[in-house]
Amino acid sequence: MESEMMLSIDMQLAIPDFMDASVPLEQIGRKIKNDIQFNIRNGVEFEYKNPLEPLKEKTVKRKRKLGAPYPRTPLRRFGVMLNAIHLYKINKNAIGIGIIPRGKPSRDVIGNYHNTGAYPNPRRPFFGVSTKMLEYANERMDRWVKQNIEKAAKKYIRSSLPY
Repeated sequence: MESEMMLSIDMQLAIPDFMDASVPLEQIGRKIKNDIQFNIRNGVEFEYKNPLEPLKEKTVKRKRKLGAPYPRTPLRRFGVMLNAIHLYKINKNAIGIGIIPRGKPSRDVIGNYHNTGAYPNPRRPFFGVSTKMLEYANERMDRWVKQNIEKAAKKYIRSSLPY
């Protein structure tokens, strides 16, 4: 039609790629796994690093009799629990941290008993994400988002509108 005009708009946009967060998630996961293993090695709680409830004297004696290198440290006899802490990739945007069910009795069950305080064990919360670790995770993801925005590929979009 003679009374119509077309308006063409060209835009240059930076479109970041947020589809694969595996690198920062793996870094966060490794740090959390190392923190949990630190808690076991040092016999401390995950949140404030307070000492875990001490073992009963009969448990310490039993561990000494077995030749355990750390008889007074809860959750640490021969290192089975320490080595059962596992980081695994679920998909490119999800990781998991858990306790592998190894040993007898199974370390995942023992870990759950200690973390929750289920009978017969007192509560020894060694497995978790502390407030400090959560802050680190948020800061790491913020940094990843900013890096992706900075290195985003430029895309050109052309659209036409009737005027």
